[in-house]
Amino acid sequence: MLRSPVTLDELRDLFASGHLRNGAGLELVAGVVLASPPPRAGVVAIVTELAATLDRELPDHRVMVREAVALGERDLLRPEVGLVRPVWEAGPAWRATGGGIPAAALALAVFVGEHEAPLRWRAHRCARAGVPEAWTVAVGEGTASRWRRPWEGRYRSREALPPGEVVELDAAPDRPVVAWRRPGAT
Repeated sequence: MLRSPVTLDELRDLFASGHLRNGAGLELVAGVVLASPPPRAGVVAIVTELAATLDRELPDHRVMVREAVALGERDLLRPEVGLVRPVWEAGPAWRATGGGIPAAALALAVFVGEHEAPLRWRAHRCARAGVPEAWTVAVGEGTASRWRRPWEGRYRSREALPPGEVVELDAAPDRPVVAWRRPGAT
């Protein structure tokens, strides 16, 4: 028997009924529930440094780590780092729903993992929801990309992000930040 894709409401019902318990690592991608394995030390190091940098440099934004972002009826992703626009800028879109932070409130989504391929499709889901900027950092490959300017479900721009590069975010062009560093680099 084929099962239709799961919606955010159905996912919430599964938690409420006790069929799913710990949702901290769960994502919903195109209606499919996925569980992420625990991150490796290199991923944790990059996430910790980047979240601290964004929090320090952009105090008017909210920095989140692995919080749920509702990208649509069948998409709930957990970027390793997310930058939520200030409440006065995002307006009503800023309010969290039962399904997580709405995509309209997100200024930046950062996906960090061992390999780029699974990160890339997560970034493309963000483009479909209109998230203005996404980064993918593939620790195992030592590469990173900056995805910008979503249009018709795709990002129109992709740039390489070398380790240690200073970046001016579209959300805060007057406050440059170091995008990421290799674990152990100073």
